[in-house]
Amino acid sequence: MLFLLRSELYKITGYTAFRILITGYIVTLCSAAYIGDSFVQEFTKQSNPGNTLPVLSISEYWNALLWLGKFFHLYLGIVIIMLISNEWETRTMRQQIMSGLTEGQIILCKLFNASIFLIIPVILIMFLGLILGEGLGNMTGSEVTNRFVHFYLNGMGVLAFSAMLAFWMKKATPAILFLLGYYFIIESIFGIIIENYLPGYSILLPCKAFSALADFEPDQEVLLGINNLLLLTVVYIIVFWYSSFFRLRKYDV
Repeated sequence: MLFLLRSELYKITGYTAFRILITGYIVTLCSAAYIGDSFVQEFTKQSNPGNTLPVLSISEYWNALLWLGKFFHLYLGIVIIMLISNEWETRTMRQQIMSGLTEGQIILCKLFNASIFLIIPVILIMFLGLILGEGLGNMTGSEVTNRFVHFYLNGMGVLAFSAMLAFWMKKATPAILFLLGYYFIIESIFGIIIENYLPGYSILLPCKAFSALADFEPDQEVLLGINNLLLLTVVYIIVFWYSSFFRLRKYDV
């Protein structure tokens, strides 16, 4: 199994488009963090001339960067759609099954890819917080860990949904358009309709649940507590990956 995952890693890093997209992701996230930091520094200097105290602590930077980073999960979702769709079009997935791989092993490889994609922003945000932040802040170690875990699960939910679209639609363009349309339009419409009849229940929608988990505050008033939000997110992730597995298992590749 370790050899299989290593081979999968070599395969995706061999794609020129993948290297370009991931490099673009890192540059864009770092640039957004730097621009945001410069704006905060300049605004603080103008508001409090002569103030020499640290502007933001590490923990405050992490909160801001994690909030910013969750919007880039869609970018990673597009990357995983392109990788899976490319395997559909080049018949690589069919060849893997003919060579002896099971459908479960293929899904495991895509889950491995998603995990690798999400480790990149986690490590990047940790280092950006350490570089840009001043002072340790007032967050405990467990609070910091929980923030990053929730951020990771938020991303895994988006990537699991994106992978499911790629497995079912096969083509990158319609899958990407549906992903963006659902995230920005369709779920918003569903949310408005649900809120009109059942106030507070729109949080049960997948993307809203993922986002609420990443942004959860202890004093926040929501329908679900943090444990239920966590459970709901995990259930959605399992359902999305199982749907991808079902697509491979029941339909001709």
